[in-house]
Amino acid sequence: MPQNLLTRRQLKQFNEAVPRSRSGLRKWINKFGFPRPYYLNANTPVWDEQEILQWFEKRPRTHFDAKEQSLEVEK
Repeated sequence: MPQNLLTRRQLKQFNEAVPRSRSGLRKWINKFGFPRPYYLNANTPVWDEQEILQWFEKRPRTHFDAKEQSLEVEK
């Protein structure tokens, strides 16, 4: 089990870019590859802080980086 777990509320405090709504998080998970949550129980999703940091590090930093990544995916 991951060491540092973040709740949905803590995710928003961790990084302002993270969507607050469940539907927004679901979209990021399905469309952008955001890490999937672990569940402490049926209604308590939590995320591993290290996985979130790694995901943000892999994201494009500029418009040109994003364009290059999209071209790589199309190949």
